[in-house]
Amino acid sequence: MRGIPIHYDERGEGRPVLILHGLTLEHRIMTNRCEPIFGARAGRINRMAWRRIYPDMPGHGATPAPDWLASQDEMLEILVEFIVAVAGDERLVVIGHSWGAYLASGLANRIAERIDGLMLIIPMVRAERSRRDLPPHTIIVNDPSAVAAARPDEQMWVELSVVRTHDTLARYRERDAMTPPDDAFLERLEPRYAFSFEGELRARIDAPALVLTGRQDSIVGYRDAWSRLEHLPRATFAVLDRAGHALESEQPGLFAALTDEWLDRVEEWIGR
Repeated sequence: MRGIPIHYDERGEGRPVLILHGLTLEHRIMTNRCEPIFGARAGRINRMAWRRIYPDMPGHGATPAPDWLASQDEMLEILVEFIVAVAGDERLVVIGHSWGAYLASGLANRIAERIDGLMLIIPMVRAERSRRDLPPHTIIVNDPSAVAAARPDEQMWVELSVVRTHDTLARYRERDAMTPPDDAFLERLEPRYAFSFEGELRARIDAPALVLTGRQDSIVGYRDAWSRLEHLPRATFAVLDRAGHALESEQPGLFAALTDEWLDRVEEWIGR
């Protein structure tokens, strides 16, 4: 895509579902969260087959970011080109996590007529932090032994976690196996981190949608995401207690159950 070799992991066959990771992460964080859900569905009768596409966005994982790439608008153009390359003109389902949900919203503005389902996980709605409606950081569960076990390089988990347990620390440590992001690219992106059309993210998606937010998410909040509901008439909007910006780790059971139910609705929609 524009000379950028986009690295991606593809699992299964069937309807394409594009799954986008958050900022500073990579595709493996999403395979770890989503593959168990898709795997459990595969063994059920009359379930649709899904082709899961997990890209590393430029500057993340195994995908490089060239020096000219320095804006969110350009990231979206590259994403659109990637979809054409891997899915042609097929209809698709889109899942986005945090920054990936921001990109997914931008994508909806571009190709709404092709989207058969949309899932936004702890979505970033406003790129500029000072404009976000954020709750105060609140610790709901604190296991002192887990906090004591955190290494010096894991202070971000200590500072931002809502649920400080050995389980959430273990999930945080999945990052250890991941490639660090390209810091020079992140610095270039920062001045143009918002879409130039952020105030015009109004594409209507009639297909089933799911918006998952954390009641204690002090990074992107939960109230800003409510503004998306006007344009998602088939959306379930969930604000999960005991969940911050690591919602899928802090509430894994609800994350899996709500995702599974959304996929049921998407399959029903496609088969109508």
